Amino acid sequence: MPGSDLYNQWLTPPVEVHMTFYLFSLKNGADFEKNGSKPIFEEIGPFVYQEIISKEEIVDNYNYTITYKERRRYRFIQELSPYEDTYPVTMLNMAPITVISGIRYTSGLVHSAVNLALKLTGDTLLVTKPVREVLFLKVLSTLDKKLVPSPMVGLFYGKNDSIDGTYTMFTGADDYRNTGIIQLFNYEPAMSVWSDPYANMINGTDGTFAQPFLDETSIVWIFESDLCRSLYANYNKTIKIVDDIEVLGYSPSEYFFANHSVNPDNAGFCTPAGNCLPAGVLNLTGCVGGVPIIQSCPHFLFGADKFVNDVVGITPNLTQHQTLIFIEPLTGVPMKANKRIQFNTQLFRDSRIE
Repeated sequence: MPGSDLYNQWLTPPVEVHMTFYLFSLKNGADFEKNGSKPIFEEIGPFVYQEIISKEEIVDNYNYTITYKERRRYRFIQELSPYEDTYPVTMLNMAPITVISGIRYTSGLVHSAVNLALKLTGDTLLVTKPVREVLFLKVLSTLDKKLVPSPMVGLFYGKNDSIDGTYTMFTGADDYRNTGIIQLFNYEPAMSVWSDPYANMINGTDGTFAQPFLDETSIVWIFESDLCRSLYANYNKTIKIVDDIEVLGYSPSEYFFANHSVNPDNAGFCTPAGNCLPAGVLNLTGCVGGVPIIQSCPHFLFGADKFVNDVVGITPNLTQHQTLIFIEPLTGVPMKANKRIQFNTQLFRDSRIE
């Protein structure tokens, strides 16, 4: 309810939130590009940014819901980062890769046009860019805008000081069990990215807080707009924090990340329908405007063995790479959280591209 402590914490979270980035820089770029050698990665980081979240344009709908927009800002914290954000990293060049991915099933004539465009622009498979450009500024491509969904394809380009979306949320004034539950996102009751209704459902809160009166049998649902989907977490462990306050830890289990053959609920995340990836990865291409981004846990934790075996420099570790959210069970207020996500690029050979 407006004016309450919980409402004020939701409006402007009192705890400083850090977003910490580690980037994989390709060390054998020339050999990888020329000979298709196994890629050798060096993990570089952390690059620490403060994430400032605020709620704006809040409207009371007078039906126990409110509608609001969420703004996110990011500020680099040099004193917590061992490197400056100008540090160079060698990565895949997302602009031409996005184009090549988008024309995979088109005619040879289209491929000929793209080959010509790549020769004229000089775009290559790999680029070396400063971290801040890779993340928040842009990887500018000179490819024709008709070929690229957007020439600005920095991983978080457009995310800094931007509106995340428009949410309609239950206040819980009529039923505490509905507190914070998202009813609509961008005025829609479901997403339209995935291939079945279950995958497209909008469940849970926006993550600022969870439902109150949790226990070890509770399942915590969070709607994650950056992934265009809802996530659920099961009880993991109990710890004590400052002043001996007991909090419950929740985490997505290995079953959550399983292939659809093990976890049938994940069949709807096969996109297009029936095009299913191995365990531990999620195809975000339809979520991020056509860019071939694949989401996973860091170092492919809970992923298929092939992801770890096909590269050098990947070492999954449960303690370091698992997502864990610690919540005060009576109020549903998160007291400590480690949300850990890795973004990858889907790359494949196309003999028609020179």
